[in-house]
Amino acid sequence: MGKNKKKKPSKPAPKSTPPAVQPCKQCTISSSTVATSPKNRDRTRIGVGEEVTLTVNPGPATWEITSGPGGLIGSDEKGRVADATSVTYWARNDNGDPTNGVTISATGSCGTCTIKLTIVAPTDLTIVREPGTVLKHVQGRPTCGFLGRPYVVPTDVNFYNLEVREKDSHPKGTGCFSGPAIEEKWHGNYPEPDRASSPKGIDDYSTDLGSRVDAPDMIGGDDPGPLSTGVSEPFNPGTLTFPIVWQWRVHFMDTWYDFPTITEVIEIFASGRCTATKAGHSETCEVGDVSGAPVPLSKRAHPSAFAALVSSSQIMQRTIIREKLKVRQPDIYIDVEVDEYYVLDFHRFKEILAAAAPAKEQLRRQLDRVLGSQTLETLPADPTAAQAPAPQRKRRLPALKRLPPATKA
Repeated sequence: MGKNKKKKPSKPAPKSTPPAVQPCKQCTISSSTVATSPKNRDRTRIGVGEEVTLTVNPGPATWEITSGPGGLIGSDEKGRVADATSVTYWARNDNGDPTNGVTISATGSCGTCTIKLTIVAPTDLTIVREPGTVLKHVQGRPTCGFLGRPYVVPTDVNFYNLEVREKDSHPKGTGCFSGPAIEEKWHGNYPEPDRASSPKGIDDYSTDLGSRVDAPDMIGGDDPGPLSTGVSEPFNPGTLTFPIVWQWRVHFMDTWYDFPTITEVIEIFASGRCTATKAGHSETCEVGDVSGAPVPLSKRAHPSAFAALVSSSQIMQRTIIREKLKVRQPDIYIDVEVDEYYVLDFHRFKEILAAAAPAKEQLRRQLDRVLGSQTLETLPADPTAAQAPAPQRKRRLPALKRLPPATKA
């Protein structure tokens, strides 16, 4: 029987090496505007009222505003948003001056990082002529006007969360526009106590023009009347100037802020030329220019047979009106901007009433002008009226006697 061999002791298993601790990199914050225009959504220059999505890497983190106005959507009573990789910042201006910018911090496992946003307030309001509209003019009269569209600038930010309104004002008139009846009237006759139009929002953005106001603005269009201007050349010239203040505010906020004062000017020249200007944009009509005509439809290169038939009727009506105006000038003439609607568009009555709404203000202005500048002549009593003989009563014919009934033979 052989000897038992001793087993060699097994080698101990090597100790496992713990994973190397990765160094914590400095966190970073990126931004992306909610508005898709302007195209640069990574910009840190934003308009008052804009919303910006902020993302921290690595996340999550606790967010808070360390300086400046605005708020984080979904924040607690201390203004913080905890355990979030992304948050949305709203550049409202109810709790600080937005022009100093805002600094937002995110604190996570790798420390604290910050981002600073520059907040831009509106600097001005501009007006351009609404595309596809005709000028307001009556052939043979020194009148002019146009339908304008306001835009809010600067153009490198988006003001989609703003509201604007127009404040009322009194004009200054010279020449054919002079007189207390004109200078004491209100530009828009807006209701008290604010004497301002209803707020209008922002509905679009243009790279060249800025943020578009969701309502057109009727400029000019008033006729001082033949008693003020005369009926032919040389006309009595004059200028009507309105200093106008527009205001802006962020949606759901209470405070209104003023734009720089703009002017609306209507100027009539002795030649019959008329120029309407507002916020730097001007349109001119000559006294002999043809009155407004139907707006062409953009969907077709040429009008349909039915459209040509209806337009022919409109041309005939305008020709008749133009010839009548050569013979006799009315004290008040209103021409509404409904040229794009046709005779069978009665189902679009809401659009037609909305398009004709500026005519109400034109009628009010012209009524103020006519009633304030003209007085009815009181005729003297007719001296022969008292000497007229009293009318004689008519004699009644005597009653006819009833014949006796006929007797049978």
